[in-house]
Amino acid sequence: MSFVVDRSATCVNIKHELRKEVKQMFRIPSFYVDAPEFKDAVSIMTRRGSGDLLAGMESMNELWDEYCKGELGDTYEDDEDFFYHWSYETNAYNVVFEKMSKLFVLGSATITQQQS
Repeated sequence: MSFVVDRSATCVNIKHELRKEVKQMFRIPSFYVDAPEFKDAVSIMTRRGSGDLLAGMESMNELWDEYCKGELGDTYEDDEDFFYHWSYETNAYNVVFEKMSKLFVLGSATITQQQS
């Protein structure tokens, strides 16, 4: 993976470009960090996805991407304000992502090997 530094790019744009390249856990400000039980985290993400866990996870990614691109207008003053509103969901996302990340990595490794 290579990066081109555009000195005129805003921090928000850089965060968006990095995050869309590789799905990552949310970097939640310490004040909002929580660790829900896995079953509770799955429940939160499943409700977010209207009964579909993966859809709930993707929905949170899309919301973050929209925020980073500035598509949400002035809904959130800054990252701290975003996490104030979405701390339960982002923490739940991180718990599910952490527990299931081995599945994601294995899938990526398999795809990479097949393309080589």
